[in-house]
Amino acid sequence: MADKSFRTPEEIRRRLGLALIGHIPFAHKPSAPVTVADAAGNAVELDSGLATVHSAMSPEAEAYRGVRTALFFSTHGERHKVIQVTSPHMGDGKTTLIINLAVSIAQAGRKVLLLDADLRRPRVHRAFGLTSRIGLAEVLTGTAELADAIQMTAIPNLSVLPCGRRPSNPAELLTTPAFEDVLDDLRAAYDYVLVDSPPLLAVSDPCVVAPRVDGLVLTIRVTKNGRPAAERARDLLVRLKVNCLGVVVNGVGKQGAMAGYGYDYYRHADDYSAPYTTADHDEPGMGEGQPLTPPARLSSEPAGHVEPVANGPAHAPE
Repeated sequence: MADKSFRTPEEIRRRLGLALIGHIPFAHKPSAPVTVADAAGNAVELDSGLATVHSAMSPEAEAYRGVRTALFFSTHGERHKVIQVTSPHMGDGKTTLIINLAVSIAQAGRKVLLLDADLRRPRVHRAFGLTSRIGLAEVLTGTAELADAIQMTAIPNLSVLPCGRRPSNPAELLTTPAFEDVLDDLRAAYDYVLVDSPPLLAVSDPCVVAPRVDGLVLTIRVTKNGRPAAERARDLLVRLKVNCLGVVVNGVGKQGAMAGYGYDYYRHADDYSAPYTTADHDEPGMGEGQPLTPPARLSSEPAGHVEPVANGPAHAPE
C-alpha cells in the first residue's frame, strides 16, 4: 500500500511547493472557557484554546508568535494586509490558529480586525465572548452598517466582525461586490485583517474568498493518508492563482503528528462524509439558515521579547 502521509517538514515543502512558516505543538485543550476582565472591568469568557492569552509563556503561544514573525517578514513592504486562513478539511485547527494569530499580532501593537467569513460554521465570536446578532451577513445584505457590526474584544488592538445570522446562501453572498467593498474598507482602517473561512475541500466559499484577499495561510494537520487532501488543496490554490504565504502544521508533538519528525497517528474531528454545517444552536433571537438576499484589558508581551522564526533563528521584535 502506497504511503500517503507526510513524515517530515522537508517533505511538506517539497511535495506542496510551499514554505513552512510554522508548526504548532500538540496540546490538550481544556473544555471550559476562561473568564477575564475587559478594559471596562466586565467579565468576558474567552475560549480556553487562546494560548496566547491564557498561557503566554507556553510552547504553544511561542509557536503562534513564530508564525506571526514569519508573516511579518514575508509581508514586509508589500500590500499583504488582508490574510485568509483556511485548511483542507475541518478539524485541521484553522480557527484555533487564526484566533491565536490575531491576538499575537495585536499584542505586537498592530491594529487587527478578525473577520469571520465562515458563514456556515462560525466560531470566532464565541472564542472572544461576543454576540453574533449583527455581522458580515447583515452588512452584505445592506441591513446593517459596517461600523455597527464590528465589536471590540477584551484584547487591546483586536476587533471582530462576526458572521451574523447564518444565511442559506453563503457562497452567493461572498460573490457580491459588497464583500469586496467590505474588504477594501477594512484594509484602509486596520494594519491587518485576518479572514476565517471554511475548509477548501468542504464547500466552495473559501475559493470565492481567496482571490479577493492579499495572501493566504494554509493550515494542515498531518495524519495518515492526509497527503492527498493537502495536495488537492494546493492544486485548488494554484488554479485560483492565490498568493499562498505558506503552511502551518498543527498538532506536532508526542501525541500528534511528526513527533520528533517521526510519525504518529493523530485522531482528529474530521468527518469527510458529513456536510459542512453545525448542530450548534444560534443565540436567542437569531435566525438560522434564513435566505439573505444581496441588495440590488489584558497585558501585551513584555518589551524586548525575542521570538524564533519558524524553522529559523531567533529575531528581535518587529
